[in-house]
Amino acid sequence: MAVCSACGGGLEISGALQAHWYSGDWFGGASCAHSFGADAYGWRYQLHQRETSTHGGAIEFDGGIDSSPTVNFAGSMKPELFHIGGITLYSYGFFILLGMVAAFLHMYYNRRRLQMDVDSISELILWCGLGVFVGGKLFFFLENPGYYWQNMGHFFTHLGDGFVFYGSFLVTLVLLWWWLRKRGWDFWDRMDDIGLAGAWVHAIGKVGCFMAGCCHGVQCMTSDWGVIFRDPKSHAEPLGKALYPVQLWDSGIIFLSIILMYALLKRGKRFSGQVFLIYSVVYGVGRFFTESYRGDVERGFLFNGLLSHSQFIAILVVLASVGLYVILRRRGLKQSL
Repeated sequence: MAVCSACGGGLEISGALQAHWYSGDWFGGASCAHSFGADAYGWRYQLHQRETSTHGGAIEFDGGIDSSPTVNFAGSMKPELFHIGGITLYSYGFFILLGMVAAFLHMYYNRRRLQMDVDSISELILWCGLGVFVGGKLFFFLENPGYYWQNMGHFFTHLGDGFVFYGSFLVTLVLLWWWLRKRGWDFWDRMDDIGLAGAWVHAIGKVGCFMAGCCHGVQCMTSDWGVIFRDPKSHAEPLGKALYPVQLWDSGIIFLSIILMYALLKRGKRFSGQVFLIYSVVYGVGRFFTESYRGDVERGFLFNGLLSHSQFIAILVVLASVGLYVILRRRGLKQSL
């Protein structure tokens, strides 16, 4: 056993480079880990689900060169929540469903202001679902058309995964423009609330991405925090290594935009489309930066790897949104005169 001169804690090796911290402050001991041979083992700390009598966790040394503390959520990140008979409840689908419930409740609560009944709200959700599916899969195909054209069997047998957000976003916008005009409703006025409802699906759905391991980050090398995926059914790569939790970063950005959108609605929007454009700008800017930490490299790149497809589209969406913001604001000011 080694004893830390700073905090009085002890470290006992119990085989296979597995160590249990006891008799001292857990985080204090972790902060002075170099006293116990960091040069020899490299040190990566992983908080496990199993308990010990003192701190309820353990630290594991994997012999790597990463000296950053990493949080291991291996016991809680499950692509499949549970099985009942022959039915499997997938984490991603479950969180998408939760997001759809939140979206429906937003639209239902505001139905009188929007002059929409339950039937029209349900039809709206169906059209959005169609746009999300077709657009997401279409843009996924376009990321590597040569490969998928030669392997159409693989493409059609994996319809439940492999979606590109901006593909879903853009195709759904086109469908909604057609559907709202067909109904005789102002597109931008309705998009303020439809966009907010969609943001709920997007934000909560990203938690499902995290659970499933898709849209995962690159491996942490110098960062302070990372997450470790161990479930063999997880889409994250590589398993057992600390990855940036990009999915949760994206979710946080979207929740921030939701807060801003509700605050703007409560204060009173100045023109139709203002609330929706706040969402597209905030998420576009955030996505541009978080995309740099994505580890699923198959999504494709442009300009010799300078930008990913999603970064390039995010730039276009942000620029278009800023331009539309100026145009719609001027139109709204003229109508108020």
